[in-house]
Amino acid sequence: MELLLKYLNDDPRAAVKGRAIRDLRYLSGEDWAHLWTVSNVSSVVSFSLDCRIDPVLVGALAALDDLVIHTASVDKFSLHDASAPALRLCERLCYRSDLEVAAAAARLLCSLAAHCKRDMHHVEGADLSGEAVMAVEALFILINSGVKDKGGVLKVRTVHEFNCEPFRKRSTPPFLQSCLQCVVTLCRVHQESCDQFVDVAGGMLSQSDGASDSCHLLCELLASLANTKAGVLRPLAPDIVHTLLSVCERLKVIFQTFSFLKLHKLRSFSQVNHIPYYPNS
Repeated sequence: MELLLKYLNDDPRAAVKGRAIRDLRYLSGEDWAHLWTVSNVSSVVSFSLDCRIDPVLVGALAALDDLVIHTASVDKFSLHDASAPALRLCERLCYRSDLEVAAAAARLLCSLAAHCKRDMHHVEGADLSGEAVMAVEALFILINSGVKDKGGVLKVRTVHEFNCEPFRKRSTPPFLQSCLQCVVTLCRVHQESCDQFVDVAGGMLSQSDGASDSCHLLCELLASLANTKAGVLRPLAPDIVHTLLSVCERLKVIFQTFSFLKLHKLRSFSQVNHIPYYPNS
């Protein structure tokens, strides 16, 4: 651990830093997270505050997030007051224009807020739940703004892709997956935020085509929120019905297309093999 942290902080080569953070991510997993000390966590946080290499920064944020999840505690983050380095890190990065970095920072802040709320850990001078809500809302706004590269493609990767593992095997933009996970994590401990996230997700759902993976994820999110707070989806009933009708219409078109192709294939087979074809038989 100490050797990896030394390479991470002292070696100027980006490739070495990348390799070190990958190994540290491995050590932040379920089997090894308990080995981390307060000093180890502080070292990664301090490195992240000054890091200018975005892929390495995303990996560092993901490692910190894994530590919160797998230790089920924030004790090693020294969250005594609003000036805690981990909180300053999240505050600095949650509003970055880079979706990849912003999503990773929002996930970390949501994990910290959720565990503080669950363990009744008070942070002097900070409302972590409120700050996490604002960070996720800002992330939604950034997603809706459509930050793209010169080719018109969204230029992001999943927060966990740095560890060479796809977060989810779908074509959905991975930062959206991270954003929606943040919402679910946060709303489980901060039910007051369910209504505002339903409004945001509902707006994105009404803009979707009803058949994309993004639409599926939004529906999963809304189902999770409905399970968290009863009656929260009532204002969205017309939009949900519209989406269902759109999906049914698409399925009808797909079914008709497949039926036509099947019929065409059977006719071609009959002609090639000189077999009489009776469509009604």
